[in-house]
Amino acid sequence: TIVSWKSLDFQPYFTNTAANAGYTWWSHDIGGHMYGVQDDELYLRWLQYGVFSPINRLHSSNSDFMGKEPWKRNWAVNQIAEDFLRLRHKLIPYLYSCNFQTHKNGIPICSPIYYHHDCEEAYQVKNQYFFGSQLMVSPITKPCDKRLNLASVKTWLPHGRWTDIFNGRIYQGGRWVHLYRDLDSIPVLAREGAIIPMYQTGNTNDLSLDQPLDIHIWRGNGYFELYDDDGETKNHELGHHAITTFTLEEQDHTIRLTIVPPAN
Repeated sequence: TIVSWKSLDFQPYFTNTAANAGYTWWSHDIGGHMYGVQDDELYLRWLQYGVFSPINRLHSSNSDFMGKEPWKRNWAVNQIAEDFLRLRHKLIPYLYSCNFQTHKNGIPICSPIYYHHDCEEAYQVKNQYFFGSQLMVSPITKPCDKRLNLASVKTWLPHGRWTDIFNGRIYQGGRWVHLYRDLDSIPVLAREGAIIPMYQTGNTNDLSLDQPLDIHIWRGNGYFELYDDDGETKNHELGHHAITTFTLEEQDHTIRLTIVPPAN
């Protein structure tokens, strides 16, 4: 994987369409792995995309030029990279639940838009994809416009209401939009009625089941199954796991979140 914007621009399409061949648990060399240039902006955009891909693997080597550690970048990029890596840890309850759906039903965690919307536009957005059942991602794979100090990506929004999880901006679907972002985010849009369980903190590597969760919701009607097991054995194959069902209902300016007690 050559360290270049061209390589990054190919990765989302390559990862999404791997699902067409039944290959859903896919990793790539985040940040690139050979040749190319040392570019902090490129590194950050690659890492941000990596957080919303099946496996987040920063591929370093014993070289002053190929290390992918955030602290080897400028201060601003280092801070943003740390925030995104902590976000990845917070997302583990969601990721684990989505990967259970892959195991049980063959549903890929990254899927092309045309898996869900059978229309011409869905085939035109090669780098855009659904990340699990609740989120749609349109990664930034080109450098920022120096006149604006912003990068942009052309995105097709399916019908419905979409909310950017980073800035809360709401978009109405059924149209094309140009989404502009500065360095600290990429477009990650929650569908209406989305439910995302997350760890409350990403400051440790704690994976214990007794830590508190934050349940993030976006108004609308939605459904999500949170999957848990002991994370250490194969006892889940014997039925030793739990599924907690969340439902979200919006009616007459009222939003109701229902949590059904865990069941096997």
